[in-house]
Amino acid sequence: MIYLAAFLVSLLLALALTPVVRHFAIRYGIMAQPGHRKVHLKPVPYLGGLAIFISFVATVVMFVPFGRQLGALLAGCAILAVVGAIDDIKGLGAWTKLGWQFVAAGVALAGGIGIVSIANPFGGVIDLTWGRFAVDLGPFDFHITPIGNLLSLIWMVGMVNVINFLDGLDGLA
Repeated sequence: MIYLAAFLVSLLLALALTPVVRHFAIRYGIMAQPGHRKVHLKPVPYLGGLAIFISFVATVVMFVPFGRQLGALLAGCAILAVVGAIDDIKGLGAWTKLGWQFVAAGVALAGGIGIVSIANPFGGVIDLTWGRFAVDLGPFDFHITPIGNLLSLIWMVGMVNVINFLDGLDGLA
């Protein structure tokens, strides 16, 4: 029942916020212009991802207990949302966006979200915590696992870009 409630809250928030964000984008001229790499024939408002992001954050805050990992996940997502909005407004280079994607993944990783093992298809588990060492920064304790952390960063940034590539059509998100 809680999943249905969370879904409905997120859906209703997105339905309510999308026209507001659309109106804002149109008013300030934040529009995707037709071109050789676009499929639309007339200008289409940008910033739709902000309505989805705000709906997601509001729903998560309402329905999920807050902790270090959730805070890190939301902070990483916020970085991606802000960079995406800046890209919609001003346009950013690919390397700049990639750099910020690594920062966002690093924030999530610092919060304890990452890969520590992989299931071996031939049986057993492959442990990725080899070489693990602790780093204490005041109130924060970090456990660095070089192989697991590297794979986690590559995986998170890879998934962000998979979603970006899939979202090539306006309004697909």
